[in-house]
Amino acid sequence: MHAPTESGTTVPRYCAQPPQTQPVLRPDLNPNRSRAILLVRAKWINGTVLHYAFLDQGGDIGGPEQLDEVRRAFQARKALGVGLEFQEVADPGDSEVRVLFRESEGSASYVGRDNLGIATTEPTMTFGWDLTTPYGKATALHEIGYAIGFAHDHQNPFAGIVWNEGS
Repeated sequence: MHAPTESGTTVPRYCAQPPQTQPVLRPDLNPNRSRAILLVRAKWINGTVLHYAFLDQGGDIGGPEQLDEVRRAFQARKALGVGLEFQEVADPGDSEVRVLFRESEGSASYVGRDNLGIATTEPTMTFGWDLTTPYGKATALHEIGYAIGFAHDHQNPFAGIVWNEGS
């Protein structure tokens, strides 16, 4: 899918997950224990307060309405009862999640506690298109899902997906 820009050109819409850290597990570890460790390694502990900050005011995508959509998406995730609290902070140095808006960047987010390994001056979540559209609203929820520890199903090593690579 491509999104038109103000200049009339189009940019691809994509969600790209940054590289995830993987723990090095002992080769003799019970497979069930290995699976459990890998499935929860990036999850936040119930009751965690995740602080988020904006690194810009909507970038080249738009203005304050972009920030409001991110705020609404955090509240929507909280309303689902995921066991986490979300609090906006002004200083990115006080946040685990740092949001940047850049049309050329696409949309992406680090997964769960992987956010902690990113410098506090760097974004951990980017949005590359208008979040006020239905597609944009879904994108905000999608990226926040990563920030709280969800991953793409196809990236789960235990998903059991058999790809048809002949097509």
